[in-house]
Amino acid sequence: MKLQARDKEIIASIYKFGVLSTRQIGALFFKGVAHTTVMKRLRLLEEGRFISRGVTLKNGTNTWRLDVGGRRLLGLEDSFKFSNRNTIEHDVLLNDLRLAFEAMNLGLEWTSECVMKAGAFRHDYKKARNKIIPDGLMAEMMNGKALVIAVELELTQKSHLRYRETFTEYADKNRIDIIWYFIKDKGLVHALKAGWQKQSFRNDRQHIFVSHLNDFFKNKRDSKVFFLKDSRFVSFGELAFDVWKSEGNKATQGVSNKADQNLNAEIADNPSPSQINSEKTEPGNRPLIASDPTPPTKGGLGSEAVAGEEGSGTDKDVTERGYEKCG
Repeated sequence: MKLQARDKEIIASIYKFGVLSTRQIGALFFKGVAHTTVMKRLRLLEEGRFISRGVTLKNGTNTWRLDVGGRRLLGLEDSFKFSNRNTIEHDVLLNDLRLAFEAMNLGLEWTSECVMKAGAFRHDYKKARNKIIPDGLMAEMMNGKALVIAVELELTQKSHLRYRETFTEYADKNRIDIIWYFIKDKGLVHALKAGWQKQSFRNDRQHIFVSHLNDFFKNKRDSKVFFLKDSRFVSFGELAFDVWKSEGNKATQGVSNKADQNLNAEIADNPSPSQINSEKTEPGNRPLIASDPTPPTKGGLGSEAVAGEEGSGTDKDVTERGYEKCG
């Protein structure tokens, strides 16, 4: 078949995200186009072995991944694979989150869990099995400083002990400045806070954000972000991302703690002091992050930010063994 420019973009995007659903491909490349037309084109790409159908979601939606033709088009090895039946719903939802970030000019420097795992496993498989690896890492400028943000999409609650161990291990990762949880169940905040309070080693320069997925997808920059360490809410748009300073992308005013009194009352017991927003500045202009991180390397973040290993952090370095372990 003769590939159109859009076809090549679809193939490149599936590689970038690892897996995309039909809905996501339609939203990215076929806005306003009938579903039947989208499927017709995807079937042609499937027949040409540029893409193949992955795991079907619970709602019956197809997912798509690269096939041999797509891998060859991008100069990848034939052994390249990305599929995990146990995590497909999580992976597709994580892509929705990533796409929402990109729509706000954020998350453009994103390293996926799979790439990080591949780099970590390549260096030391035994040690990598026990290392904490977030769902994604992104580098953002906030108040003129380059910060590394670990993104965790938490769909099910784990034990307080598990969160304690997670925060303790994160505390040892000095290159990570923010741990940002996106949750579906507000009750998860209790477990996260309990785990943070009980951790055996605490890194005071790290900040912990919690956002509710439905609120984020619905309201974007007007959604609420909970600062776990000092138990208060701000709006997403009030965070000090430098991108908000650009024309036409102004930050919104912050959300008062009173905006969600019930939740705030539940989780505000035993608040801990935080250095966030410690400076006395005027509302609307106050810095929400005051840290002095080690700037991330240009060209994306690799396993070194999480696992403490040397690595390029680029997709081309991903080995077959690494992809087997993360997919």
